[in-house]
Amino acid sequence: GDGVNDIAVGTYNDDEGGTDRGALHIMFMNTDGSVDSTVEINSSTTNGPTLSNSDYFGVSVANIGDLDGDGVNDIAVGAYFDDDGGTDRGALHIMFMNTDGSVDSTVEINDSTTNGPVLTNDDRFGVSVANIGDLDGDGVNDIAVGAWRDDEGGSNRGAIHIMFMNTDGSVDSTVEI
Repeated sequence: GDGVNDIAVGTYNDDEGGTDRGALHIMFMNTDGSVDSTVEINSSTTNGPTLSNSDYFGVSVANIGDLDGDGVNDIAVGAYFDDDGGTDRGALHIMFMNTDGSVDSTVEINDSTTNGPVLTNDDRFGVSVANIGDLDGDGVNDIAVGAWRDDEGGSNRGAIHIMFMNTDGSVDSTVEI
């Protein structure tokens, strides 16, 4: 809230807490482009993501706007080797942020998420993520998430999952393209 845009940087090979779990660095910037301070978010962060070895959290990062309406921008972070539900299916972590860079809460989206993506082993959902604005006009920003090895239509052709979001980080519906 100091009028200077800040940066979120993923380090998907970060070993804090275990091998290649990944991390996210919130960098608070000065007007001259120098870094004022940095907050690291990893598997040991209070209210942060639950990660395992080789999840590669931080491979993709997107500002998704103020999803929960508390006045603070929230972040979506990919972990494309996450194994919840099966080998290397991938996951996306919706992180509700506080103004000091700490995490208020985290919601993981994977193939077991109600109304979420349908994934199979090695899809690698979360390799990319983008805020696509309020596509369905319900007042909540929606998200596009890449799964670069998705087999729909043929071996490893890839897919984009358009996820229509709710303010609590749950998924209203998903369309696979």
